[in-house]
Amino acid sequence: MNLYLGGIIATISIVILGIIIALPPFFQPIHRNNTLLVFSIINADNIPAWCIELSDLLETNNVGAAVFISGKIAEDHPDCLKSFDMTAVDIGSSTYNYTDLTLPADYAMLVEEVRMGKEAIDKVGGIDSKSFKAPYGKTDENIYSLLNRSGILADFSYQDRYHKFYEGQFIRFDAAVYDAKTQSGFKSFLDANADTEKTIQVNMDNTVPISEIGTIIDELKDKQVTFVNGSTLTGLDLTKRENS
Repeated sequence: MNLYLGGIIATISIVILGIIIALPPFFQPIHRNNTLLVFSIINADNIPAWCIELSDLLETNNVGAAVFISGKIAEDHPDCLKSFDMTAVDIGSSTYNYTDLTLPADYAMLVEEVRMGKEAIDKVGGIDSKSFKAPYGKTDENIYSLLNRSGILADFSYQDRYHKFYEGQFIRFDAAVYDAKTQSGFKSFLDANADTEKTIQVNMDNTVPISEIGTIIDELKDKQVTFVNGSTLTGLDLTKRENS
């Protein structure tokens, strides 16, 4: 009797599995892309108000992110940096003076720009930051020696990838990157990357209105993506806070 019952259960299980496999795509489990929102504070025109509104928006939506700020702006506007005092948000640097690292300059000066940028946001924010985004997204062959000298472990400067430090070198990871400042058609971008195995990275700066950022978050939620911060994405602790 037990063997007979076991046979029936096995047959039913096989039938159910076959039905699930044959179902249309919209009945299948939803692919949940890892999605990183990256915010760059590039000038002081609308801060700290923009920073505070963004922080409230992220907290209300329970969304992680990465925020990058130059050392000079952090020092001049500490309320901006301190508004992101939440574990879901990583803080990273973008040099001290938001300096284009590809312009002709003495290497030692560039080392100081990177070092001082990190040092300033660490002091203002009471953190130990380990991530970086180059001003204007511009880098050259010196970038990883510059970052390594300051103990920076992750770089989000690019339009098609990010890098993390692993076993003595920076490793590349491909990403599908959308720039809200220079691109249009966000829904089309999401549709085109619905099945990608790459991380989706959405770049924004403080020229993008908070209302537009809210719309982007809503559209990402509709796609049921998984929001991550830089630390979760890389598996590294990119923002060590003094109170944690």
